[in-house]
Amino acid sequence: ACLLVLYAAPLPALVSTGMEHATHLFFLLLLLARVFDLLEPGARGSVLPACGAAFLATGFRYESLFLVAPVALVLWFRGRFRAGVMLSVAAFLPVAAFGAYSLAHGSGFLPNSLALKGNFPSANGIKALVDALGYHGFGELLATPHLLSAVLLLLFGLRFRKGSADGLFWVSACLVVAILLHLQFAATGWFFRYEAWLVGAVLPVVVCVFLGSARPPLKRPEGVEDWVRGAALAAIIVLLLWPFHKRGKEALEEIVPASHHIHRQHRQVADFLKASFPAGTPVAVNNLGLAAYAGGCRVLDLWGLGSREVARSRSRRALTRDDIAGLLAAHGTKYMVVYEEWFPQLPAELVRVGDWTLDDPYFPPPHDRITFYGVGAEAAAELTTALRAFAPRLPDTVTQTFSATAP
Repeated sequence: ACLLVLYAAPLPALVSTGMEHATHLFFLLLLLARVFDLLEPGARGSVLPACGAAFLATGFRYESLFLVAPVALVLWFRGRFRAGVMLSVAAFLPVAAFGAYSLAHGSGFLPNSLALKGNFPSANGIKALVDALGYHGFGELLATPHLLSAVLLLLFGLRFRKGSADGLFWVSACLVVAILLHLQFAATGWFFRYEAWLVGAVLPVVVCVFLGSARPPLKRPEGVEDWVRGAALAAIIVLLLWPFHKRGKEALEEIVPASHHIHRQHRQVADFLKASFPAGTPVAVNNLGLAAYAGGCRVLDLWGLGSREVARSRSRRALTRDDIAGLLAAHGTKYMVVYEEWFPQLPAELVRVGDWTLDDPYFPPPHDRITFYGVGAEAAAELTTALRAFAPRLPDTVTQTFSATAP
């Protein structure tokens, strides 16, 4: 089970991003182990370890609530109302604490990333209403083979454990609900990250259901009929596990080219900003990651993840010329480094200076080319000088070109 999680989650790819996903998966597996104990028949143990794990898992990523919610309902259904309430409160505490802090500082209750990327219910037309009632999640399930396989494996296991109502049965049922909730309200993809917690949680449970439980579907055959049934069942399981192998294989193959892409573009932007401008210089970007972390500048995030006023505007509609002009003026921003295709409406005062284009990009257009703008002729001239000075430091596979409008 550990090797499956390592390979298919996939942990090497998650660790390579330097983000929170691997730590989130650790606390989620800890939560799953505690939940398994709570849902065993006749279990009356303390709910506090599960509460601690739920608090930490949700603190790292809010998607953990998609698992806590069905677990709490099962606890209530089985007469452990107090345990269900305690678990729910513990899981919601990080959400409430961040929401209160964020509101006190003039932002929204949810992080900008969730407010902008989440799939929230809408009644804006029949299609939106149908999507809100579950059709969106169903479509995402069909488009995500490894999660479809996860649901089928869990349902297959539930069928074999029908009537047992033990911890494995209830954990499997809760994971099916968690997958469906995630697909309905959250996103998948983005270098294997967003649904990694589901893959990492499902695989150990599947191994326990089919191999490690007291009533495993796969057991030693005793006759020809058992051999045929076992072979058919094993073939189905292998077929359903194939998308996980494909996911793990692709992740291992893509770590190096993806890392190379980030180094040649985002790392270079951060190094350029740090080398070219005084610390704290306002710069507008649409990918704040390394630019904010290592660039030394004060970032205006035109995609909204790190700038609340942009998030408010983008939650209603795409940014207009007037929106961008107002944001640049309000923040005293003279330079802009963005994917040009993401912003078809730009203010007239922006002067296009030039581009950096990757020769062999990992991510598809428009991620292969980043464009530099100056607000007015003076800023454009400063930016042109800085780009020329930094050019010798660029990797050989990054092509720098200057626009006809560049000073």
